[in-house]
Amino acid sequence: MAFETEEEETLSTTQTKPSIFGQRLKAARDLREIKAYPLGHKSGIDPSTIDNFVNGESEWPNGYTLRQLSSELNISADYLLGLNELPER
Repeated sequence: MAFETEEEETLSTTQTKPSIFGQRLKAARDLREIKAYPLGHKSGIDPSTIDNFVNGESEWPNGYTLRQLSSELNISADYLLGLNELPER
């Protein structure tokens, strides 16, 4: 792959794939039709933290964050962690 600038090459190598948690969080948000800001406001989790999970900048939540997000989305924490294929609680 050819890059025109060093910046393009750096961006290409620093982008990461979201963890299973980030992928499932995105799917749950899509299912509930809620964006990061309103979810953050309702759950008490900073919207940038939510975006970091979805964008692959952070991999796994702490217990508090997991509990708040799963509760607000009405989704099983096991589903968000990739331990269960069904999102229902």
